[in-house]
Amino acid sequence: MDSQTIIFLIFGLVLSVSGVSIIIWLGERATLECYRLTANQVTCTLNQSTQRKTKTRSLEKNQLQGAEVVRHRDSDGDSVYRLELLTDSGRIPLTQLKSSDRRGKRRKAEIINGFLSNPEQQTLKIVQDDRWFALLLGGGLTAAGLRLLIGALEALSRQ
Repeated sequence: MDSQTIIFLIFGLVLSVSGVSIIIWLGERATLECYRLTANQVTCTLNQSTQRKTKTRSLEKNQLQGAEVVRHRDSDGDSVYRLELLTDSGRIPLTQLKSSDRRGKRRKAEIINGFLSNPEQQTLKIVQDDRWFALLLGGGLTAAGLRLLIGALEALSRQ
């Protein structure tokens, strides 16, 4: 077995495992549903789910104070954004993923804040689905890793 085949086997395995891990750990979907009890009272449920688990939080009467888009920096220094819910007990990220989609996140924050300030609006439902990102990135890494593994195994079979 030559060293190039060993490197391809190891690198292929690392890429494949990394891709599957990204799909499992990063893919997240969040749903915020709010109902107006009275003109001044709102109750909400935040459901956050990944491949591993589902977490449901109840934001009882007027705990939700608003929403805003928060800018962060990634490892390259580029701006990435996350939608955060403002509550009377602190900030809650809608999802953990930070991305460059500032416009989409800003629109969702405007919808949430509009609901909170409009006593005529009875219900609100916001969905943020970041599973596509994890599936694309993780799927690409997994496919590349599998291709390397298959190539290395083919090379081994010819030896």
